[in-house]
Amino acid sequence: MIIAASAAITSACNQQEIEAPVSFDGTFEFTSPKPVASGDVDTKTGWTGSSVQWLKNDNIRMAFKVDNEWQGKDGENAVRLYASEALTEDTDKATFVVPTNFDKDYSELSESQFEFFGLYPTKAVSGTSISNPPTVTISIPSEQTPKEDSFDASADILVGKAEATGMPSEAILMSWNRVVALGQITLKNLDVPTGEAFETVTFTAQEGADLVGSHSLNLVDGTISDPKGTNNIITVNASGLKLAEDKSLKVWIGLLPETITSLTVTVETNKAVYTRDITGISKTFVKNKRNILGITMSSATRIEKESNIVEYPYSENLTSELGSFSIDNINLPDDLSYIWTIDTRNGCAKASAYVNSTNYASEALLLSPYIKLEGATNPVLSFEHTSKFFADLQSEVSVLIREQGSTTWTKLDINNFPTNEDWDFVNATIKLNDYKDKTVQIAFKYTSTATKAGTWEIRFFSVREDSGQVEVQTVAFEPSDFAGQGTSGSGSAISATKDGITFSCNKGFGTDQIRCYSGSSISVSGASGKTIKSIRFTFSSGSYTGGLSTAYTDVNASSWTKSLSSQARITKIEIDY
Repeated sequence: MIIAASAAITSACNQQEIEAPVSFDGTFEFTSPKPVASGDVDTKTGWTGSSVQWLKNDNIRMAFKVDNEWQGKDGENAVRLYASEALTEDTDKATFVVPTNFDKDYSELSESQFEFFGLYPTKAVSGTSISNPPTVTISIPSEQTPKEDSFDASADILVGKAEATGMPSEAILMSWNRVVALGQITLKNLDVPTGEAFETVTFTAQEGADLVGSHSLNLVDGTISDPKGTNNIITVNASGLKLAEDKSLKVWIGLLPETITSLTVTVETNKAVYTRDITGISKTFVKNKRNILGITMSSATRIEKESNIVEYPYSENLTSELGSFSIDNINLPDDLSYIWTIDTRNGCAKASAYVNSTNYASEALLLSPYIKLEGATNPVLSFEHTSKFFADLQSEVSVLIREQGSTTWTKLDINNFPTNEDWDFVNATIKLNDYKDKTVQIAFKYTSTATKAGTWEIRFFSVREDSGQVEVQTVAFEPSDFAGQGTSGSGSAISATKDGITFSCNKGFGTDQIRCYSGSSISVSGASGKTIKSIRFTFSSGSYTGGLSTAYTDVNASSWTKSLSSQARITKIEIDY
C-alpha cells in the first residue's frame, strides 16, 4: 500500500521569467502536505493519536538519476546518498531541503528524465553513499522505544519515488511505500502488582524468523534481502508505557513481513520477570499494514528478580512507606483505585474496600520481598495488627507463605487476633522453622464482600531469630500511668512499671501526655529474665518527637537508654519483651 503525498521539487533560488532557463544552486526542495493514511495503516512515526503528521526533526535520504544515470558519483561505482535538513517544527506541510553539494547545472535538460528515490528515516542507513546502487544497507533495530500510542521512528521505514521530465519547477506526485510491517500487540490480563515499573518487553519468535537486523534494501523497488545476524528477537524499552485499568499493556513494534509460528513474551519490571511461551500459532505480519495481535498473559510465570530478595533477619516498619513491599490487587473493584495503602497519619499499612458508605467485594495481597532464611536457626515472623468492621475476621484475612519459584501459597496460623471492636494493635508471631535455609515470600491477604468490607491494619513486620523460650508479649504505657508525676516546665523524674517492664524519664511531667523535656534521658528496663525486643512511640504531633524514631525494632537487650534533643510529647509507649 502507498502513502501518497504530493511533492514539489523546485529551484531554491528565485524564479526567473517562464522563458528563461532555470538555474540550479545545489539543493532540491521536497514540499509534502500531510501524509495521507489509507486502509488500515493509520500511523507513521508522526502519528499523534488522531492524525498523521510530519514531526520536528524528521528528515530523509535521497539519491537520484537523470536519464537513467545515477548522479553524484562517489568513486568508480558508488553514488552519493544525500541527507536532508531536519524539519524545524511539527507541521502538516513539510519542506525537505536536500543539499547535493555540487554545481552541475540541469537547467538545459528540458527533455531529460529525472527520478528521485527517498528513504525515511535517515537513521535507517549509515554512511553517505551507495556502494552498489540501487542497493543500500539498512538496519531495523532489534531494540525499539515506542511511545504510548506510536511506533519507534527508527523502525518505521519508508521508500519514496518521484519522476519528472526536465528540471522540475512545479508540484509532482511523490509516493511512499512502507517496507516493514507494523505490529500493535496488546498484552491482556497482565497481573502486575502496584509499585512495579515496566522496564522491557521482549518478543522472541521461532528460530530462523527474520524480524529485524541488518538487510539490503533496493531503493528502486523497495525489496529487502540478505539478512545478517540473529533476527528473531525484538526488545522494547517499556519504561514509558503504563498498564491500563483493564490490566492490558499496548506495545508497538516495527518488523519485517513474517509468519510467526511460536512466540515467547517476556515482560521485565523493576522487581520481577513475567514469561509466557506460545506455540502452535500462525500469525502473519503483512508489509505496510498495522497488524493487531492480542496475547493473554494470565498464565505467565512470575519470577522475582534478585533485587527484590533481602537478607535475614529482615524488618519493615510499614508506618510511612511500603519499603520493599509491593501490592497485588487480585480483585480491584472498578470504583476503587486501591485496597492496600500506607496510612501515614496512623502509621500503618491499611486495607479496606469500604468507600463512600459502600461495601465492595475485593481481594488483595500485601507482599513482602523474598527473604533468604539462609543460616536461620529459629526464624519467627512477627507483626502487629488491628481491625474493625469484619463480619468474620479470621476467615476474611490471612497470612500466606510461598517459596521462591513457586506459585502455590500456604496459609500460616496466626496466634493472636485483635478484638475487631477497637483500634488497639496486638502482636502476632508465627514460627517459620519449616522454611529454614529457604527463600520465602510472605503475603497478607485481605478479602471483603459486597455485604461487609472491614479494615485491616499492619505494622512492624519482622522475620528474625527467636529464642523459642518465651512468646513475644507487649506492654503499653499511657499518660494515666504517670499522672501527678514530675514538674511542668522544668521536669523531674517520672517512672512507671508494668509486667516487670519499667519506663522512666529523669526530666518529665505526667499530664494528658507523657512529656519528656529537652536534654532529658529516657530508659526502658526489664526485670530479671526479661529481654526488651522492640519499643514503639506514638507522639501527639510530628513537632514533639524529641529526636526519637517511632520504632526501635531490634533492641534485644535487658535495658535501653536514649537522650532527647528536644521536647517529646508521647501519648503511648508500646514495648515488646
